[in-house]
Amino acid sequence: MFILCPSLRLSKRISPVILLLSLGSILHGQTTTIRWGTHEGITSPLWEADWGTGPNYTDGIPSAVQTLRSLSGNLGNSDGGPGTGSSPAWSKGALVELGFFASSLGSDNAIGGTGGNADTPSTNLFEGTWIPVTGLTHVGQDWGTRTTNDGSAFEQKLTVDAGEYAFSSVFTNNAGTWQDYVRHNNDADSSYEIIATTGSNSDQPASLADSTAILTTSTKLGIRFYDANSKANGTTRYNTVMNANWLWPGLSGNEEMYLHDISNPDNLDSNLRFEFDNTTYGDGNTAFTAKVSNTTVSDHGTPGDLNTDDFVTTLTYWTGGVALNMHSANENTVLSGVEGASTITGGSDNMLTINVNGVGTTSNAYSFTGDIVDTGASGGLEVVKTGTGKQTLTGSMNMVSDTDSVLNVYEGTLTLATASGKTHSVEYLKGESGTLELADGDSDLITLGFANTTSFTDADFKGNLLLSGNAAHTVKIASGTAASDYDKEQTFSGSLATAGTDTFVKDGVGKLRLTGDSSTNALGNFDNAITVNHGTLIIGDGSDGGADLHGSTTITLETGKLEIANAESIGNTITGSNTSTKKSMIGGKGSLTTGGDGLKIGSANGEIDVISPGHGISSSLSSTNSQQQVSLGNGSDSTGTFTVTNLNLNQGGVFDWEISDFGGSAGSDWDVLAFTDLDFQGDSAFDINIFSLQSNGTVGANAGNTFSDKQNTSGFKFLDGPNHAAVDWGNFTNPGTGGGTLSSAYFNINQQGWSHYNHHFGDWGVYYDGAGDFYLEFSAVPEPSTYVMVTGLLMLPGYNFVRRIRKKKEAQAKEEENPIC
Repeated sequence: MFILCPSLRLSKRISPVILLLSLGSILHGQTTTIRWGTHEGITSPLWEADWGTGPNYTDGIPSAVQTLRSLSGNLGNSDGGPGTGSSPAWSKGALVELGFFASSLGSDNAIGGTGGNADTPSTNLFEGTWIPVTGLTHVGQDWGTRTTNDGSAFEQKLTVDAGEYAFSSVFTNNAGTWQDYVRHNNDADSSYEIIATTGSNSDQPASLADSTAILTTSTKLGIRFYDANSKANGTTRYNTVMNANWLWPGLSGNEEMYLHDISNPDNLDSNLRFEFDNTTYGDGNTAFTAKVSNTTVSDHGTPGDLNTDDFVTTLTYWTGGVALNMHSANENTVLSGVEGASTITGGSDNMLTINVNGVGTTSNAYSFTGDIVDTGASGGLEVVKTGTGKQTLTGSMNMVSDTDSVLNVYEGTLTLATASGKTHSVEYLKGESGTLELADGDSDLITLGFANTTSFTDADFKGNLLLSGNAAHTVKIASGTAASDYDKEQTFSGSLATAGTDTFVKDGVGKLRLTGDSSTNALGNFDNAITVNHGTLIIGDGSDGGADLHGSTTITLETGKLEIANAESIGNTITGSNTSTKKSMIGGKGSLTTGGDGLKIGSANGEIDVISPGHGISSSLSSTNSQQQVSLGNGSDSTGTFTVTNLNLNQGGVFDWEISDFGGSAGSDWDVLAFTDLDFQGDSAFDINIFSLQSNGTVGANAGNTFSDKQNTSGFKFLDGPNHAAVDWGNFTNPGTGGGTLSSAYFNINQQGWSHYNHHFGDWGVYYDGAGDFYLEFSAVPEPSTYVMVTGLLMLPGYNFVRRIRKKKEAQAKEEENPIC
């Protein structure tokens, strides 16, 4: 690839200016010169003698030279020692090249070309496709000996250290046409001059002439360095360093591109930017970067952490033409954008970081049609999206084999646009500030499996969830159907966003918690519909009241529960399903400030079937008729106070009322439904299920003295209205301010679940205090054996009563043995 052109060693340093003029005369064209490298200190052939004032000109030497390193932490070492004689051999270290980024590749979608196929140079850092304008050359050459430019007797063996380099590249434009070659280091000893030729030994891509022809003085240049002296697909790594001030200088122009500050060599240039910036991900808050490498390297060669050193090769050279298999345990790969259709596999606690860097822009974009597969080999696969640009995945993501099978959208945009026959499945989501876009693919579904996860502290996506394509997009939480799957929880603490008519669908039996502010978003306000197809949708984290939905968002509960967390208040319209076989539920510990017709609890189309204060699902969702207590996904927060400003208790509606302690307090140990305005509608009694809980929130016998009578206002307040609240009794008779115990025509009480777990019956009723509050009354009933002992005449009726109780318990037990969740 490279041709060495030996010549006599110059006995005196020739001024670069003079030499450039000579080259221009020889080539009969105009030249552009770019000096680029790690530094321009005394070990560089480009070093200017007037930098230093000391006897050996040492003042201009950087005291802390930044060296380029491999991912393993090694310097760009040479394969052999320095050459000797008039034609010293190369000491070939790691590869390096000069280039720029093209924001688009022209109509042929290939590097190079003219006319409509011409590439478009980017004016942003790292935006688009990297295009080299020099061929690959090497870090760490032997530059031989030299004399000072004043002829004094100062000679030094100038072996450029491993990890360091300096070049002067001269590009020639002859009669308005860029030539397809470039000269390196032509102002150093001619023995080390590399002259490119056309053909197979060319020192540059065949498209060099095309590339230089499209460069402008706004084009930003960069230096890419590798960690090997040859490139191997899938294993060789690289990084690219750029600087907003590194620009193509134009005809007869000169540009200096060094890692150190030219005016103060001891300092690094503060404007340097890296395609993968290790220091960005090494602050301790981004633990995933600690897995980039198991080897520690350092800044300026002092032992330290990889995450504090940007001068390491991090991105993997991968063309996408062959499958990429991360087969070794704890192996981690960083790719610079992903394209093509090949398969990427991992799963031995591997990490795949997709870095799409577009510093100064968010338009840098790549699309990958291949599959990403978690093999499940002794661990999971975590996919991390970094960089400000956009990565689109249209193939399958099969990542549900392990607790570490995670999708981490750390920054930038990751777009899931599933192609026909493809699926996106991961264990759960997390991320700091990126955007997860669900685009309009053939399958608008992402499944969060939670198949192996028992702890959910990391399952929090803090960025934007962007819906695009004017479609319905589904996030399914928990792919299982066991009772434990109802406890699986994914949090979105960022915002929902859309610029179209997209709707958001929550599916799966698990819980999705929204804690961010979705009332406004720079990406487009989400004022569209939300649908709950199963499980639980929770609004807020129960602490700060920071969650918010757009006021125009309507939530439709097909099957499942909407929970409003403690300290949260929303004013959205909430509706139920129009399908009689589906069961909807609402509750929580927050408040719903609906206006207009208010919240309707009933069995008609569009009404919510069940109201259940506190957390968790209290009765079976599979049927609107089942009264089976299930107590799913609730924990110790099963009971609480839920507030509705405008409450309608309509015909066919149900109140799942739960109690854990007779001797406790309202809102803590039993449910309370608070209201401002209450309307009864319909001709039949409103149903109340009495459910018993243990202190941990699971179904079972409750604490306290369950045999004690609880009458009138000493009972359990379950409907709490303000003093003399407005109650519209509808077709029922208003008991007036005197109140009293209400007949069974008002409320139909089902105590089957309570009796089953407490092993005895009692009389339950409702007392109204005349001022807006309703109480559940309880009267203890003696055990049947008491009646048997009173008189022999009652023995037969007592025996029959016992038989009826046993039959009822047996039926209940069968239902418990075969639960319908």
